[in-house]
Amino acid sequence: MKKAGYKVADKIVQWDLKEETMPKGNGKIIIGGSIEELGITCWTGAFSNSYKTNVKLTIVIADLAKGKILYTSKVESSSSRDDVSFSEEEIGGQLSTALGDAIEKVFEDKAVAQKLKEAITQ
Repeated sequence: MKKAGYKVADKIVQWDLKEETMPKGNGKIIIGGSIEELGITCWTGAFSNSYKTNVKLTIVIADLAKGKILYTSKVESSSSRDDVSFSEEEIGGQLSTALGDAIEKVFEDKAVAQKLKEAITQ
């Protein structure tokens, strides 16, 4: 979000993604989510290793001032890579890529951008 130019609060709050339990705050919007599925697989072969990661997320965007959910989306992403060496860092990198791609998919939707813009400018 910061990379896209949005001001992001430093404080992280717990939220179960329901309107009735939305935290109170000074911000205009809140974005939350849950990881529905997360899989990381590494196959070790004689001459190479294959890494495969898949993730399914639910993302919820809400208007804090009105206490209303604006948008809910379920997104999926995966990444894979073959490499000659095994590395736990590579597994983490593949996971980071899959999570980042899934979140970016939400914000590529023009409807999401419009709802964010409306909530922020009110």
